[in-house]
Amino acid sequence: MLTKKEIFEYSGFKLECGKEISLKIGYETYGTLNEKKDNCILVSHYFTASSHAAGYYTEKDELPGYWDGLIGPGKAVDTDKYFVLSCDNLCNIQIKDPYVVTTGPASVDPETGKPYGLTFPAVSTKDLANSQVLLLKSLGIEHVKAVMGPSLGGMVAMQIAIHMPDFADKFIGVVTAPYNYIGPSFQYAVWDAAKNDPNFNNGDYYGGEEPKYAIETVCKNLMLTIYSADYLEKLFERDPNEEEPYHDVFAVTCFEKKLAYIAKLMAANMDMNSWIYASHITMNHDIRHGFKDLDDAVKNIKAKTLLISNRQDNLENWHSSERMAQAINRTGGSAEFVLLDDELGHMTGMMRTDLFAEEVKDFLNN
Repeated sequence: MLTKKEIFEYSGFKLECGKEISLKIGYETYGTLNEKKDNCILVSHYFTASSHAAGYYTEKDELPGYWDGLIGPGKAVDTDKYFVLSCDNLCNIQIKDPYVVTTGPASVDPETGKPYGLTFPAVSTKDLANSQVLLLKSLGIEHVKAVMGPSLGGMVAMQIAIHMPDFADKFIGVVTAPYNYIGPSFQYAVWDAAKNDPNFNNGDYYGGEEPKYAIETVCKNLMLTIYSADYLEKLFERDPNEEEPYHDVFAVTCFEKKLAYIAKLMAANMDMNSWIYASHITMNHDIRHGFKDLDDAVKNIKAKTLLISNRQDNLENWHSSERMAQAINRTGGSAEFVLLDDELGHMTGMMRTDLFAEEVKDFLNN
């Protein structure tokens, strides 16, 4: 299945913080929109991903989109039946990827003619939700069959379900949560890494030497959070026969070398300022904001809800997702909660679609 990147632009997009920006985001689609325009499913992507949820851009691509096991002809999200659309998030960190189109701190401020840097206004998951719904409406899509996504994408989808309750029939959140807490927070680590990189220059580094140390540091931190302890033990296996670390406090172990290598590969397409904003969006997420409590927030949800979590997820607390499902049912809504148990941890939601494809298929079709 081949796809291509489209671009949506909108001037005067108002953010939750009250400021306005010129919006420009990329998106791609799979399947065909019917005449009534009522067969659409919106997919929102996770933190380090992009709108490339399925298929290939060219026949030479080595890998498909991250949810290709879930989206396509005859698959759980059947593109013979549904028109699937996925957008690049605001402040997407993969700004060096030629297929990513986003508006964020690396974008040019029309008032200065220079990149915003840290003068870019604060952005929230609600802003991501509003930008994606605005895109759909520009295509004449006023209602969707479902909103769904993994991790941050699930957070965006739940904002739509809460604040635009008549927009979607169903909501699916995978390895996501209604709010974040300090346990797995990487926001403080992001700031520490940035401030300790001499090239960061308070975010004003465009056109000069990039803060590569900071980007690689936050990538290391993320790598050690998104997988379970068992999987990390396999991925970064120790060599019990290494001698040098026992004689030199500055010696680099074999597993540290591998971590540094992977982090460098991850960092190649990333932007540090965008990391700061994207991590703030994620860690600041709390659907209770503006409401009395969780029950008060979810009582607005009309969409039938499916929440899928992983017991071995160290990043998004599955207990809070379960509590959200319970609160939806308690306040008159309809929610199902599925708990997986897989060693890939948080990445199970992106890399092991085979573990929950049937649940998604049944939920969409019933």
